[in-house]
Amino acid sequence: MRKPTKRARSIIIREMRVEDIAKVYRLGRRLFKSQDTSTFYRTWDAYEVTNNFNQDPHLTLVAESRKDTIVGFALGTTYGDESRGWKYGYILWMGVSRSQQRGGLGSQLYREIERRMHEEGVRMAFVDTARSNTGAIKFFKRMGYGKPEA
Repeated sequence: MRKPTKRARSIIIREMRVEDIAKVYRLGRRLFKSQDTSTFYRTWDAYEVTNNFNQDPHLTLVAESRKDTIVGFALGTTYGDESRGWKYGYILWMGVSRSQQRGGLGSQLYREIERRMHEEGVRMAFVDTARSNTGAIKFFKRMGYGKPEA
C-alpha cells in the first residue's frame, strides 16, 4: 500500500454537504466520460449524487483541499439483512481529480468509506468497473479485492 503524499495529507475527507452536490457532479462528469460509462447499467448523472446524499449521507464522502475545492469523492451504500447476519457494502462511485491522482488520495477515500461500512456491520464490500478501466482494477486490487470477474 502506498503512503499518502504530503499533498494528499493536506486534504480533508468528510461527509458531503448540500453545497457540494454540484461540485461532485461536475468532477464526476470530467472523470467519467460518456463513452466510458456506456456499457454500465448505471450512468453518471446528478441523480446518482443526490440519491446517495439523501439515502446514505454517512457513505457519501468528499475530499476537500485547503482551497475549499472538491478533489475527490466516494459514494457507497449498504444492503442486506442484518437480523439474519449478512450485510454488504457497495462502492457505487469513486473519483479523484486528475491533478490529485497517484498521491494516495484514492486510498484515503477508500479506507474511510470501508471504515464507515465496517462500523455499520458490513462484512464484505463489492465494487464494479468497466473491464477497460485498468487503472481502477489495479487500484482495487491494491485495496485487497481479489481476481476480477468478467
